[in-house]
Amino acid sequence: MCRKINKYVKFTFRFYLFLSIPTYVIGRTRDKVIEEAEAYKSVTWTVSVNNILDVGEISGSGANNKIDDRREADIKAYPGEPNKWWPYEVYELSGKTYLGEAYAWGLWDTYTDFGKKIKAEAPYTSQKWIAGKKEDNPGTVSGYQGYTGIDCAGFVSRMLQLSEYHSTVGLESISIPVGLSDLKNGDILNAAGDHVILFDYWIEHLRKAVIFHSVSWKFSDTIHIRRVTDDTAIIERKPDGNIYGNGDGGNFLR
Repeated sequence: MCRKINKYVKFTFRFYLFLSIPTYVIGRTRDKVIEEAEAYKSVTWTVSVNNILDVGEISGSGANNKIDDRREADIKAYPGEPNKWWPYEVYELSGKTYLGEAYAWGLWDTYTDFGKKIKAEAPYTSQKWIAGKKEDNPGTVSGYQGYTGIDCAGFVSRMLQLSEYHSTVGLESISIPVGLSDLKNGDILNAAGDHVILFDYWIEHLRKAVIFHSVSWKFSDTIHIRRVTDDTAIIERKPDGNIYGNGDGGNFLR
């Protein structure tokens, strides 16, 4: 799971390990890993009233008003700052579609299962699934089957075709540390207990890279997206000898 961090705190991730997963562990090529990541960040979906948390538990507002409680809470907390609001709105009201599977803390739904749950397609017919999950969301919600989506560790676990969900701590036990200059597409950058990202390629060698991850705040423009996305990250060794990663152009919020 990915650690919850106050969105007002500016910070960088300290990556203790760069990790390479041996092909004999995952049974697929690096190019196939990136191809799978593209599928997760490219899935297109819309939100219905069945996919929002709309019971009044979080926001204190009335239930069944077609606005996600998490969005209402953010609107109250950050008036005039829509980039900080819970991003998902009912399509009939907003006309919005979303690209990339929803970020859901502690979950690792495949993108095909995610799509079926959102649309209530077989084998999830007549079920209501909430898109996305925060760490502090209610565990069970009356009237809903549960939450659907994938978090950062779940995303990497799926990319590597692991048989079970591995947390950012658990991923280290099946990985081989490699140096910064040895990073290849399909390797992961792991900050145990914080966040994990999938490396694709360097834009600027040993400094700026294209990555994939499931994240609440996009690194490159600090937009509250809560989805699987490709992204740009600054990854470099600092004078203290440690490797750090942050958003394009400086710190990012999450």
